Amino acid sequence: MTTTRTASFRGGPISTAPTAPLPARHAGEPLPLTRTTHTRTAPPEGRG
Repeated sequence: MTTTRTASFRGGPISTAPTAPLPARHAGEPLPLTRTTHTRTAPPEGRG
């Protein structure tokens, strides 16, 4: 919550939109599921 407020004052309305949803979702619950799947699929796919 503190990072979102700092980013809003630092970046503004333009930086808050693309920056807030990314970190907020990453630390939230909608991205954790997608991030875990990407991380598990990335190592095996990248290594071959």
